[in-house]
Amino acid sequence: MTTPREKQELILIWRGINIQITYTPQYFENIAHLEIQSEKNKRLPMTETGYRSHFTQAADIEVYGSPIEFVQAWLEDRANTKEWKKYEADRKQLKLF
Repeated sequence: MTTPREKQELILIWRGINIQITYTPQYFENIAHLEIQSEKNKRLPMTETGYRSHFTQAADIEVYGSPIEFVQAWLEDRANTKEWKKYEADRKQLKLF
């Protein structure tokens, strides 16, 4: 798969949350850069603030086929952690205090 060099602006909707992905496949030589920003800074499994800057090998993203598929797999993987499951359960639970 040939990776385009230009920056890409992409949208992913994950569990009802709009996520903007900015992908730069050649930020440095063979190093790609992802910026992940959720709408209204909603917490995501890999960031409490809703924003994440991530550098990785471009080949790591290419394995998934696209930056969207890479981020979606990352979200699903982190959504299986005890921490995220507790967060989701707490969010659904009615708070009295």
